[in-house]
Amino acid sequence: MKIQFVAIFIACLSFFIPFCSSAQTQKGGILLAGSGHAQFNDPLEIELQPQAGYFLLNRMAVGASIPVYFLAAGSQRRRTSSLGLDPFVRYYFLQSKLRPFLLVNAGYRVAISSYDDYYNPFERIKNRYNYWNIGAGLGAVYFFSPTVALETSLQYGVTTTTFPYDNRESLGRLTARFSFGIYLSRQK
Repeated sequence: MKIQFVAIFIACLSFFIPFCSSAQTQKGGILLAGSGHAQFNDPLEIELQPQAGYFLLNRMAVGASIPVYFLAAGSQRRRTSSLGLDPFVRYYFLQSKLRPFLLVNAGYRVAISSYDDYYNPFERIKNRYNYWNIGAGLGAVYFFSPTVALETSLQYGVTTTTFPYDNRESLGRLTARFSFGIYLSRQK
């Protein structure tokens, strides 16, 4: 079962923010967004990905997301957690309720996992993984109100993982994302 905690929180919070704007993607604006999911059966899995961006130019935002991940599986008491930083650049095309955009991002994550040794259950094995990723995609934002929007994107990205003992693996994948966003502007 997946629950969109962050999306619901941001949507509720946005109704209490006293900003009004008709120029969400104009220079000086701020983008706050986020997505996430949680699974409560075995394994317990929680992922959050808050984002923040700033419009340097009209219709062009730069920012970063901070992906946070945690997994706890009952078998072998497996635990995995990761934290990363994914800078991005977005360019929006239209000034309507539905605004398509181009997205380019790159990032770095560190993951640490631990689990019981299969042959000696009293010993824990710990590993550290490094992830580098780069991607590009297309997306669209639909504004429900002057500040609240639903965002969706389709991205292709390549992730290179460095495992213990310098083993490396690269994986390309297509990802669909959905999130809620708050767009704030300094215009009055």
